[in-house]
Amino acid sequence: MSAYDHFAAWGQTVLTSLGFLGTVIGVSLAVGGLRDAMLEQDPTSLIVGLSTAFDTTFLGLVGAIQYLVLRQLTSET
Repeated sequence: MSAYDHFAAWGQTVLTSLGFLGTVIGVSLAVGGLRDAMLEQDPTSLIVGLSTAFDTTFLGLVGAIQYLVLRQLTSET
């Protein structure tokens, strides 16, 4: 395994993990603000938490997919 391939595999894992961590944090923020949002009838805090969840999932997966494609393009056959 080349040094780049090792780094790219590590990068894929880190980006996927960070995306998942952001998802958990975002959903946790949304659920944590659920009571107040229902009392105030204002979903802003829910939307912010879910936005964080979706954005971090998207960014983590896009980064991991880029590493995957680069690994495939540069792999020694």
